[in-house]
Amino acid sequence: MANRECTTNEQASAITLPPIHQSFSWLSNNVATDANARLAADAKTVALGGMTVANIVRRNAMAPDSGLAPLLSGNDLDYLVGLLIFSLETLHIAAEDQIDRLSDAADAAEAAASKGTKK
Repeated sequence: MANRECTTNEQASAITLPPIHQSFSWLSNNVATDANARLAADAKTVALGGMTVANIVRRNAMAPDSGLAPLLSGNDLDYLVGLLIFSLETLHIAAEDQIDRLSDAADAAEAAASKGTKK
């Protein structure tokens, strides 16, 4: 039996399965490291997710009026809206950080330019 397990393990390790989740980015490789581009891509992702959540919530709220069954329970809707709120808060923090970086870079450039003109 031990010999069979070894063979089975060797066969299993030889099989390469594709990953369940493929990494995705709106950005091409040549701008993937640019902070401004990453923020724009994150904003697009959160906006699309927010629109999806809003449509689900709206569909769920209209279900009784149209004779359809609700898509989600009240608890599930609450979790979904909580995910949206977390996503928006995370995007807000990322935008604040990017604004601070851009302001710091502008201040440093202005300080360097003023040092150059004082000489």
